[in-house]
This record gives sequence, C-alpha cells and structure tokens, in this order.
Amino acid sequence: MVLSGEPAAALRLIHEVMGMMEAVGHHQYEPEFNRINGIALREQNDIAGSQAAFTEALGSARRRQMKVYELRAATDLARLLGEQGRRSEARDLLAPVYDSFTEGFDTADLKDAAKLLSELA
Repeated sequence: MVLSGEPAAALRLIHEVMGMMEAVGHHQYEPEFNRINGIALREQNDIAGSQAAFTEALGSARRRQMKVYELRAATDLARLLGEQGRRSEARDLLAPVYDSFTEGFDTADLKDAAKLLSELA
C-alpha cells in the first residue's frame, strides 16, 4: 500500500500487523515492518516519525543480526539524513553496514546502498 500512494492505509495495516506480532510474540519481521512504517510516515511528511521508525528498524535488525534488514534500514535512514543536509552523518551510518558485505553486490539492496553512498560522497 505504501508504494501505491496510500500511506494512511499502509500505516493502519502496519500497526495492525505489528500488534499481532506482539500478541503472538513472533518478531522475526519487526525490522522490516518498522522500516515500512518509516516509509509511510515519510510519505505523510512526518520526518521525525520516519526517522524514529528507521532508527528502530536499524536497532531491531542489529539485535537480531539480520544483515539485509539492517542494510535496508540504514539505507533508508541515510537517505533521509542526506535529504536533511546531514550527508556526513548519512555516509558514516551507511558505509560500515555496506562494507560488512562480502558478496551479493548484484542484489537490488546493495546496488541501492552503493548508489546512495556515491551520491553522498
């Protein structure tokens, strides 16, 4: 729904799913739902909420040692920081996550991160 231009509907669905995850104690996809929540909040121009959701997604992915989710959250947070003129902070956040990968550089997530790092240089 986020990608279809309906961020309010996406937010309702995300919050419903996150509530169900909490109720059953299954948090495997929590980092990704927090990241998608950040995207929806960003589409509604809630920059502070978006940044908080991306930060939570990043922390959650790190705690669970989920490298792909960590990369996605770091990329989205770095993009947001870069748009705020905080380019150095954005690079410092994303570069170590990107550099921790040793393979898979032809995947969409790593290509997106590499492109963003290039733009932030």
